Amino acid sequence: MAVAAATLLCSACGRPPEVEGEAWPLTVDEPGVVGYAAMPAAPSSLLHGVAADVLGWQPEGLAQVLPVAVVHLDPTTFGGRFAVVLAVEDGTAFLDSLDRCASVEPLGSGEYQALVRRDSELARGLTALDAMLSAGSRTDQIMAALSAMGDTGPQVIDFHALVDDGLAVITPSFEARGVTSAFARRVSGLRRQAAELPAGGGGRPPEAGLIVSFDVTRGRVVYHEQIKHAVDGLRTLVVGAQGAGLGMLLNDSLGDRDGASVDRPELPEISWDTVQALMEMADLGSVRAVQLSVRLDTAALADLQTTTPEVSGFVMRIDQDPTSPVGRLMASAAPAPRVPEALGVGRAEPDPFARALADFMLPLAESEHGRGGPARASIESLHELLLPWAGVITVLPWSGSGLVAAPLRDPSAVDPPALLAWFEPLLAGTGISLEGRIDSTADGRWQGLDDAGEPVLTAGVHDDVLWIGPGDIRDPPRALLESASASARGPMPGSGPALMLVDDLVQVLLEVSGDGEWQLDVHWEPDLLER
Repeated sequence: MAVAAATLLCSACGRPPEVEGEAWPLTVDEPGVVGYAAMPAAPSSLLHGVAADVLGWQPEGLAQVLPVAVVHLDPTTFGGRFAVVLAVEDGTAFLDSLDRCASVEPLGSGEYQALVRRDSELARGLTALDAMLSAGSRTDQIMAALSAMGDTGPQVIDFHALVDDGLAVITPSFEARGVTSAFARRVSGLRRQAAELPAGGGGRPPEAGLIVSFDVTRGRVVYHEQIKHAVDGLRTLVVGAQGAGLGMLLNDSLGDRDGASVDRPELPEISWDTVQALMEMADLGSVRAVQLSVRLDTAALADLQTTTPEVSGFVMRIDQDPTSPVGRLMASAAPAPRVPEALGVGRAEPDPFARALADFMLPLAESEHGRGGPARASIESLHELLLPWAGVITVLPWSGSGLVAAPLRDPSAVDPPALLAWFEPLLAGTGISLEGRIDSTADGRWQGLDDAGEPVLTAGVHDDVLWIGPGDIRDPPRALLESASASARGPMPGSGPALMLVDDLVQVLLEVSGDGEWQLDVHWEPDLLER
């Protein structure tokens, strides 16, 4: 991992040619590349600080703002875990400054040997991380990290540096040079000129200040043992906690402090079967790649001692097997209409969605009813309950919270009590217990009651709209319900997000681009969150 610390310090020169392709792709075709982390507009002062901390080096030739990427390689193939690619304005000046660095010795043919400063907290941290990633079990990972952090002796590392048409390619071995250079040519975001880079600062932060992309399919191969140990450890933790009463343990841990009583909800007990069902529903095995782009004002990184970078959101981009339950659920999504005054709106093709959601819920049904006929019957009943839905759902402002409104294709076929009963186990997991009591009222509403007989949820049908809200709702907002109904019947957009949630602080958008890829975009204004 110390290789990563040293390679993070290197760069090159020149005017790169135009390169077609995505600026920051989800995955790349180059073999052995597990993922990468990138800053499209890194301030040079940040890299100067890292160079001084790790090697006592003052690099020259850096642009004031430059793109940089740390490439995650398969260490069994390339002899090291990380390589670095970044751009500078004057590669000759940069390489000369590297040759003059007292802790770096040029060995010829692009190979260098460096003495890493052991008093560098960054270098020790990176070395500990590399040791943890190389270890198997959780115990081995902890011991490896502690050993690496406690090692205060000198550390000599070898690395290779290649200047290729305005980019520096810094690798842990000669074998890694070719694949890292190919990565640099493919990722066009690395070849953006300084004039094209977002300035940040007083304006809106760059759309992506930090990007982390991981090829999950390749990662499962590289980290097979670590993943297995992590799952086994989770199972041991849950089963052990279940035996002791997880809810009781957590409730006790949040109990009285210094003689003062702490208000807290009573947490439900949890079983390994429930955890396993939730893991199956998450369907992590069908995820092929994931990318997180953080909206970060990178200009503030220029001086971390006096400024704190503002984060204003993130984009989570997922590539998932389209034939998986989650993949089919996402494939049913469709661009949502705009609904006036709504806090949120979502849309899907109703028939494919009903089938996909029912199949998605199968692990939960099996945890409740066991595998086989009863669970399948429960899933088929959910499928029938969802079929009256017209494909649009909205969240309307109501009494300080929200009211869910779902226009219906056939209002006579909807069964609110059965819907509430089916989702009762999920509600119980969130602390909303209906105690199995769902009563109808004289005016045609349905209410889920707690153990004291108080309404927790109320549902009803207004014309062709099913509505559900918290507490005892006697007079729902009819004008808003009619607006939701009209929006569901009107012309639908041909593109755009399938889900939109907006309030005064946060905006959430879900977009599905097809063939298993979808993204969740969350944005907020930092100054509003601080109020």
